[in-house]
Amino acid sequence: MQVKKYEAKSMQDALKMIKMELGPEAIILQAKNLSKGFGLMNQGSVEVTAAVSEGVLKKKQLVESRMRAVDKERFSAIPARRQKEMIEKVVGRYSNNNNKNANITAKPYISISDDEAGEATHSREQLIDEVINKSLKQVKQAETQVNRDEDARKRVQNAAKTALDAGRDLFADEQKTAAPKGTAPKGAQASSSQVTSSSSDVEVHQLKQEIARLQSVIQGFQKMPQTFVTAHPGAQFGIPYELNPVFEKLSQAGVSTECVVEIIKAAQATMPGDQLVKTPMVDAFAARYILDHVATTDKPLESKFHSFIGPSGGGKTSSLVKMASYLVIKKKKKIAILSSDIFKVGAVDQLKIYCKILNIPCFVMRPGEDNSDLINQLHGCDHVLIDHPGMSMSSIEEIDFTKGSLLPGITDHKVHLVLSCSFKEQDCIELAQRFKVAKFNDIIFTGLDLSRQHGLIYSVQQKTGCPLHSFGTGSRVPEDFEFATKERVLDLIFKLSSLKGQRG
Repeated sequence: MQVKKYEAKSMQDALKMIKMELGPEAIILQAKNLSKGFGLMNQGSVEVTAAVSEGVLKKKQLVESRMRAVDKERFSAIPARRQKEMIEKVVGRYSNNNNKNANITAKPYISISDDEAGEATHSREQLIDEVINKSLKQVKQAETQVNRDEDARKRVQNAAKTALDAGRDLFADEQKTAAPKGTAPKGAQASSSQVTSSSSDVEVHQLKQEIARLQSVIQGFQKMPQTFVTAHPGAQFGIPYELNPVFEKLSQAGVSTECVVEIIKAAQATMPGDQLVKTPMVDAFAARYILDHVATTDKPLESKFHSFIGPSGGGKTSSLVKMASYLVIKKKKKIAILSSDIFKVGAVDQLKIYCKILNIPCFVMRPGEDNSDLINQLHGCDHVLIDHPGMSMSSIEEIDFTKGSLLPGITDHKVHLVLSCSFKEQDCIELAQRFKVAKFNDIIFTGLDLSRQHGLIYSVQQKTGCPLHSFGTGSRVPEDFEFATKERVLDLIFKLSSLKGQRG
């Protein structure tokens, strides 16, 4: 799937751009009005986020590659429905002559109907639909067999009961009927009765064994559907089998189980039933849901003073240096750096080296002392970045030290909690709870290159309710630094582009 943003002066112009680049089957994920002007006349504008699958885009590109320039202009001017019909017609003709290319001949997920779900394609979504339909068919056959065996069991029971009653009646009639005098002796009559009774007992015993065997077969069939229903991941949370691929995809991306279940439950409550069995449609809903619910900082550079706090190894100093380099090199701002890290050996010296490279001042601030003169010296700076020592906030001394180093009395001040993607989700939540005494405003995530489960970012943001400020994607300064956006969070979870494919 490819996700792109378009800005135009009107929604109609934005849709034309989307149709021209992504094709008639693109999905609109988000649309919003922009307060800033558009073009030379400073007119209002709109921003639209759209997505399209790789297979659909390849088919559009294939059709356009076989057109002349004048035909492409006519093709882009026709309605989206006719464009789709022409693409399907050309690709269908091409697939008949080139059956070897499965990616071109595969149909787009948005146009797959329920009747076509059983067709043999190489797409992952259709294969999953085929497995689901096949499994449900097997379950239905098993249930039918159970019903048949139940009817057979009842028939055998009735036959056994009839045979048993008939044997008893026969034995009773023989006892009641007295033989005429002069015929067979009494010993012979007793022998005949014993033979009849023994024969009836053998038949009844055999019928009982057959009934017991059929009951065991029925019990085995009855267990099979229950085991099948509860076997797939997410079943314990009430997730149906057809939504299992989406559950696994988000879970493997690092999104917490609670957040995944929340997204899927929202899809079940919102989407029609015929769309829930199509994994790409549910993927599109999940993407739109994440865009609507994830929170990021609208103005990351709004304040003058920026404090970086967090545990040791979270990447505070590297985030501060990257942001300082960004402000100096790209924004041409006048900045200064303060350090209150008087515990770590060489921490201040390391910052002074960076400041010398960037040609910016560096000062040491001692918490608990009067730093008013130092603050007055920074009056002419656009931004002041403050590096704090790594703390676990597990003792009263650490809490008091952190609170005393946050420049009390200054209102134009933002505090950033710095966490690493290599941390566990539960550790991030616990650290956020401990650092609440510092009243941090947002979260910076570093080490995105050290982990593939970037769903942690979304989960921590949702559970803490704190917006995202920026990301550190590597060790390079200042290249591996970007401000957080909703689209970037979605990109990281669904792996839509490379890790360093976008910049803040």
